[in-house]
Amino acid sequence: MLPAKRTYYGMLSAMDELVGNLVSSLKENGLYDNSVIIWSSDNGAFPPGSNSPLRGWKAELYEGGIRVPGFVHSPNLVQQPG
Repeated sequence: MLPAKRTYYGMLSAMDELVGNLVSSLKENGLYDNSVIIWSSDNGAFPPGSNSPLRGWKAELYEGGIRVPGFVHSPNLVQQPG
């Protein structure tokens, strides 16, 4: 595995653990049911990074420069999600 991929997967694993710790802490302190968790990411990579399979880079108006993953979660925010 390339060192860059190893680093990326390590950071991804660490972020997953941190989000899990945050949710656990909210639940342990009775705050989870009244919380809104908002997750968003930065847009696009600079060359030589990869936005594959999307076209374009950061600061461009192609999908690779403007699309970002994100979500909003709250147990009580929406009564019937979907």
